[in-house]
Amino acid sequence: MSYELRIRHLEEIHEKLKLQVVDMQKHTFWNDHQLNHLKKEKLRIKDEIYRLQRLEQMEDRDYVRAEADDY
Repeated sequence: MSYELRIRHLEEIHEKLKLQVVDMQKHTFWNDHQLNHLKKEKLRIKDEIYRLQRLEQMEDRDYVRAEADDY
């Protein structure tokens, strides 16, 4: 799976988690453990998105550099 597709997939999951957190917080009583779990998972996914974006940028730079070396 390409970085772009994986990032897009993770962004969709992140958005769903965000909506779950917001929905859970709207209710007067929520499960702190469950809410914390959702927030941690949301953060883990965001970190993974950033990691993949950096890898993708590094590959793009390496590709451009390799093309420049060909001339």
